[in-house]
This record gives sequence, structure tokens and C-alpha cells, in this order.
Amino acid sequence: MVSHRHRVGLFFTTCAALTLCACAASTTEDGGGSARSDEPVFCTLDVKLCPDGSSVGRVAPSCAFAPCPGE
Repeated sequence: MVSHRHRVGLFFTTCAALTLCACAASTTEDGGGSARSDEPVFCTLDVKLCPDGSSVGRVAPSCAFAPCPGE
């Protein structure tokens, strides 16, 4: 049988681990989908087909598509 002292220790260890995970997640994501200024930005490699037949890719740091020629 597990002692009361062991259960209390396990409870506080679990709470501490969950708190650390929550803090780590909140510092790596700002909710806006953009990276912190000291980190490199990697955009997806998809392309947008423009009306003139050319294509444009995404541009950091916002990862929005670059404007088509003539826009």
C-alpha cells in the first residue's frame, strides 16, 4: 500500500511538472502565430499562382504571400 507521504509527494511533483510545461508552452508561443524577434522565421513552401501566370511564395516574418506582379 502506498503511504500518505508518498501520495502527497507524488501530487506535488506532478503539479510542479505540469506548471513547468505550461510555463514553457506560454513562453514559446505568443498566440499570434509569429516567432519571437530573436528566433529565425520559417514559412511554409507553398506558392500562390498570380493572374499573369507567375507565382509568388511566402515572405518572412509574417509569412504572408508576396504581392503578385502589378498588385
